Amino acid sequence: MKIRSNPKFPVELTQLSRELGVLWRELATAVNELIDNVEAVNELIDNVDIGGHWHGGNGDLQTIWVHAGAMTPTTTLGAVASSAETSTNKIMVSGLDFADGAALSHAQFQVKMPKSWDAGTVTATFTWTANSTSTNSVVWGIKAVSIADDGALDSSFGTAVTVTDANKSTAYDTNITAATSAITIAGAGKSEYCIFDVYRDPTNGSDTLAATAILLGVSIVYNTDSGSDE
Repeated sequence: MKIRSNPKFPVELTQLSRELGVLWRELATAVNELIDNVEAVNELIDNVDIGGHWHGGNGDLQTIWVHAGAMTPTTTLGAVASSAETSTNKIMVSGLDFADGAALSHAQFQVKMPKSWDAGTVTATFTWTANSTSTNSVVWGIKAVSIADDGALDSSFGTAVTVTDANKSTAYDTNITAATSAITIAGAGKSEYCIFDVYRDPTNGSDTLAATAILLGVSIVYNTDSGSDE
């Protein structure tokens, strides 16, 4: 019996092979994307606690906000606690008064730094206001020291850094400075007790606001090297 050949078979087989190759490549791509998505989900699970809070990972920036009400004016040349009420909406403006004058005025706050802090440099931004329409500037400064267990509280601060910021043309407008340059905390150590000293420097030639600057708070931005404080 003679078997009749089908001339279309080789062509159809070749086409089928090509289609299978395309499908295989598409399947491989889909599997790789699925693996990437699974890894992303695993990272999310690792960095979110049961309350839905993001812990972040290595190298993430975190912020600590400190209201002026949590700061203590220094006994020597200290700022002055104050409060005022806006005329229309009766918003209470509570802060620390840093007067213009011939001397620096200071206030301090303390932070127990988290274990996730990499013990490196930090930066700061100042939020402030003034009962003035002048657009002249204020020079804010900050320095810090880290105290270890059994360390002396009467320790020297690290090198101070400053940032200059212009007042807005409307009284009691909010002013937010640019971030300072890197602040080196003296004796920095993970999970240690850090003391920050903030001040206004009216003796600096760039401080030209002839009015009291009211500090509302300071944000400290630090870097992490761990995704958890556990």
